[in-house]
Amino acid sequence: MTEAAQHALDEFAAKLAAKGDARFTLDRNSSDLLLVCLLPKVANYIVSSSGDAISDGVARLRWFAARFQELSKVESGDVS
Repeated sequence: MTEAAQHALDEFAAKLAAKGDARFTLDRNSSDLLLVCLLPKVANYIVSSSGDAISDGVARLRWFAARFQELSKVESGDVS
């Protein structure tokens, strides 16, 4: 599991870097490993949740979820 999560994190980080998105960075030694594994299932929910980002942590989570969705649309060819 950890090796797969590290691979997913590295891949997502590389895609963000290739796009020049650097507002936040992923940390291999944190719960970011779990986040990248969960984003395929929860990104839509996180992005669509209402309310203001009341903390930097919430803003960071929403930012990663939104970037994940954008990159997923580009990869699937569903760029609208």
